[in-house]
Amino acid sequence: MLAPKFSCGVEFAPTDDVWNLTLDQITSGTGEIINRQTVAYSDAGSSSFVFDEDTLLYSKLRPYLNKVVWPQERGVATTELVPLKPDRDLILPGYLLHYLRSPTFLNYIVGRVAGAKMPRVVMDDFWAHEVPHPRDINEQARIVELLDQADALRRQRAEADAKLARLLPALFRHHFGDPTDSNSAVSTKPLGSLLKSIDSGDSPRCLDRQAGPDEWSVLKLGAVTWGRFDDSQNKALPDDMQPDASLEVSTGDLLFARKNTLELVGATALVRETRPKLLLPDLIFRLVPREDAKITKEYLWCLLSHPSMRNRLRSIASGAAGSMPNISKSRLETIEIPLPPHTTQLVFSRQVHAALDLETQAAASAAKLETLFQTLLHRAFTGELTARWREAHLREGVQQEMTRHART
Repeated sequence: MLAPKFSCGVEFAPTDDVWNLTLDQITSGTGEIINRQTVAYSDAGSSSFVFDEDTLLYSKLRPYLNKVVWPQERGVATTELVPLKPDRDLILPGYLLHYLRSPTFLNYIVGRVAGAKMPRVVMDDFWAHEVPHPRDINEQARIVELLDQADALRRQRAEADAKLARLLPALFRHHFGDPTDSNSAVSTKPLGSLLKSIDSGDSPRCLDRQAGPDEWSVLKLGAVTWGRFDDSQNKALPDDMQPDASLEVSTGDLLFARKNTLELVGATALVRETRPKLLLPDLIFRLVPREDAKITKEYLWCLLSHPSMRNRLRSIASGAAGSMPNISKSRLETIEIPLPPHTTQLVFSRQVHAALDLETQAAASAAKLETLFQTLLHRAFTGELTARWREAHLREGVQQEMTRHART
């Protein structure tokens, strides 16, 4: 076997502080560790085992989550993780790590589980699986080096994206501070006095699929749930149903989820661009500011998305037990809105669009980088990532392309 079952020889004293690795510490797909926990060895519990620096750990619970990690240090882990110790004369740990995370293995293993609510890998199938690998360890090392480089670039891109996601809140805080600060000198007005209208949509019975390019459709709640407009979240309107063109979503619309879970109700998104023939549903309001209100849509979007304002919105949501909270038009109109100088709002609005342009570029780069990485993975485990292929393609700029997209 390439990585047979084994018993770790490391021993800890009962009072030793040890890393206690659980499944929720492992990030899906990447194996990154979050919320690391340390306990006395005596408190680790009986449903755990010791691992060492050479141990790979594979989650047999819900394999579709793709949780595989190489800790490269000692600790104790939940028995939901399968310990693997690769035979380095046959296969490198890094090679096996990338393979276990690859779509090739994931597609194989997700169909070999038992249990409906808590699916676990059938271990006989796991141990019997044959891993494709070059017999030449040096060739494995070259593949691992390339995949490690590509993976590192994906992580750098993700870190950059995380920083970019904090840019808008930082800009808002810089210009306006906390919108619920009672000591603020900024005057406030009820939201209803600043709006020309709060448009309601309609939710007819739609087809259970996304609309084609030339079909009319109705937005789903997911189009605004995460604060960024996503026009792919829609359902096609039946051909025999006449659309109400007045409910078509347009560039520049400010959309507000009036009904959702308590955590998500009140989510707001600005439509920067959209496909045509999208209709407003009855679960989403369109907020239309008055022209003379001196409030920009960009400011209002970020204001309503601010954590303290989201708490206020949750406080006015109502609903029977067991139902999703709902914010009525009349209650939404009563929310007090701080009105900073219009000139400051205009400066902020320009910065918002510049930041959103960066987000769009970053998303495109991340998608291309992911495609490149998945191409390398596929070739690595189908025998196509040969020295000849690497020489031909890397010289043409695959590595340079990955680096360029990671830095964009």
